[in-house]
Amino acid sequence: MSKHNPSMITLAIAGRALVGAIAIASLAGCASSGANGAAASGRSASTQSSRYVLTATELEGAQADNLYDAIQKLRPDYLRGDQTGVVGQTDATGARVSGSLGGQSNVTLVHDAVVPVSVYRNGVRLGGLDDLRHITIDEVKEVRFLKAADAIIRLGTENGAGAIVVTTKQ
Repeated sequence: MSKHNPSMITLAIAGRALVGAIAIASLAGCASSGANGAAASGRSASTQSSRYVLTATELEGAQADNLYDAIQKLRPDYLRGDQTGVVGQTDATGARVSGSLGGQSNVTLVHDAVVPVSVYRNGVRLGGLDDLRHITIDEVKEVRFLKAADAIIRLGTENGAGAIVVTTKQ
């Protein structure tokens, strides 16, 4: 029969309890924020404005000729995309970021390009941001911006800068 140190057992149990408490707190936070992050403040998620969703009502208020111009006025960051962690970044000073591959100093990666944002209309990928100029405000039900990680998971690896997903009324 082996002997166990009572203080180590107590420490292990306390550690497990702390991990469990953190997990429960995280789940409680997710549950109170709703499926799309809307705060539980009495307003429904569909009527609450979101930085990642533009509704038809918001778009009509932009007084723009096309969807590109409306997004430019209301959420210009959609057009720049989610460039965090994307090859093509510079550091805070504007200098190009480089590094080595697999610890080999003779292989240097230089990141200085910007990855374009993908555009989808009713689930079909369009050519690019200019295609938004051919969509009128009247035909749009909703516009969602998916950050890079979400866009890659939902739509594929070619969406490294995020995606603008347009849902039309018909």
